[in-house]
Amino acid sequence: ELMRLLSIRLREVKPAEHGDGMYDHLTGAMSRQAFDRRLQEEIDRAQIYRYSFSLVFLDLDHFKEVNDTYGHARGDEVLIEFARRIMDDLRTTDTLFRYGGDEFVLLLQGIDEKRGPAFVQRLLDKTLKSPIPGEPPITISFSAGIAYFPDDGILLPELLNAADARVYKAKAEGRGRVSGNLE
Repeated sequence: ELMRLLSIRLREVKPAEHGDGMYDHLTGAMSRQAFDRRLQEEIDRAQIYRYSFSLVFLDLDHFKEVNDTYGHARGDEVLIEFARRIMDDLRTTDTLFRYGGDEFVLLLQGIDEKRGPAFVQRLLDKTLKSPIPGEPPITISFSAGIAYFPDDGILLPELLNAADARVYKAKAEGRGRVSGNLE
C-alpha cells in the first residue's frame, strides 16, 4: 500500500527534466510527444539490459457517444477520471501516455505474454467497477491490444503494428476486452 501511495505521489510531482509538452494538460498522463521519444528509449534499454516489456493500446469503448450525448465537458471529465483510475493502479516503472483523443498507451516494464493479459484485465475490471461520478454517472470500458518486446518485434513499427492489430481484434470481438495472445 505504501508503494502504491508513493507511486501516486511521484506521478503528481512532474519531474523537472520533462518540459512543456511532455504531459497531457487534460489528463495528467504523459503526452504523445513523450511517448514518441520514450518508446525508442525503452526498446534500446530493453535490448541492452535484456528484459521484456509490454506495449498496450487502450481505446475507450463508445466514447464518441459520450461526447455526442452529454457534451465535450462531460467527455473531458470521463477522460480525466479514466486516466486517474489507470494511473492509481500502476507500478512506478509503468507509464501511461495519452496517444490522442480517447486512446491511451501503457508501457509495462518486465511484463511479458504470461502476465500481460491478466495485468491489463485487472485494470479493465477496476475501470468497470464503478461509474464515473457526475451527471449522469457513466460506466466506461476499454478495449486493449498488447504487444510484447521482443516476441512481437524489436523495432518500433513492429510493436506498434502488433498492439494496433490486437486492439482492433478486441473491438471486433465485442469491446471491453483484452487481446494479448501471441498467434
